[in-house]
Amino acid sequence: MNKKLQYDLTILSVKSFRKSADYLAAVKLQCDMLPEYMPNKWDVTEPIKQIFDPNHLGQLIYPNGNTDNIWWRRTEKPKATGSWGVRWGSSLGLSKSTHATIDISVHESTQQDKLIQYMKAASVLNEADISALDSNVDKGKELAKFVYHLPTGYTSTTSIFAGINLSTHVLRHWLPDMPWAVVWGSAYVRMFGKERLLTCPAYKVEDIGP
Repeated sequence: MNKKLQYDLTILSVKSFRKSADYLAAVKLQCDMLPEYMPNKWDVTEPIKQIFDPNHLGQLIYPNGNTDNIWWRRTEKPKATGSWGVRWGSSLGLSKSTHATIDISVHESTQQDKLIQYMKAASVLNEADISALDSNVDKGKELAKFVYHLPTGYTSTTSIFAGINLSTHVLRHWLPDMPWAVVWGSAYVRMFGKERLLTCPAYKVEDIGP
């Protein structure tokens, strides 16, 4: 196993995750489908120190029912890190133009099939605009430097899609690259056309939901 190789999964949801039911449903699906990457610590700020209990997910919600961005990590093998992020608040004037996010980063390659299955199910459940799974291969690092004008000495192990910034802001301007695996949501299906997507020259293309 090459510990320098990182796999990053990002899901951008049209839901806000400000409804606790939506938020907890997203977390529960991840726990159910990816027990290998079950968090054991979580928090809303650094340091990440709260003990994660999959049987009491209500611990992630404030007593008044509000939700917040949460960062989590798994310190046991296989190690993983990630976050569940709510959509930006209306106080910023951006509540209709941002996404709720799910991010997962892992450092081993034995669970790719399960990551793919989870990505598909989570994209449907959370009404994703786009989801991507990719790795920080050398080609991706070089492309990231070009696309994002990163300094020559940049050596981050994050992927160009998930780690560097697959975000609403970026997607307003461009789609940086075609990731290794991608789920196109309804907005992209309308833009590109369903038949064009289903017949694109990829290893495998399938229709996973409405």
